[in-house]
Amino acid sequence: MIIGGDDVRQPKPDNEGFIKACAAVKVSVEDSVYVGDSIDDMRMAPKQSYGLTHGIASKKELTPLAQKVFDTFTDLTEFLLAQ
Repeated sequence: MIIGGDDVRQPKPDNEGFIKACAAVKVSVEDSVYVGDSIDDMRMAPKQSYGLTHGIASKKELTPLAQKVFDTFTDLTEFLLAQ
């Protein structure tokens, strides 16, 4: 599900977009995770956020805010599937 800035009243780090995406795919916020590459992403969904180092922020910047930070999407996928 993609929710962009034009789909919300409040931009990130407000969690309106995350909540809308969860509702659209009929998954509770508590049962979902948010994957992002920026500090605002991590602030938007602090209890469910996982960072990827492929974008805006570095691993050093993401680590204090994310549950866990991954260098590759494959590493993230393997981690989530093992849960």
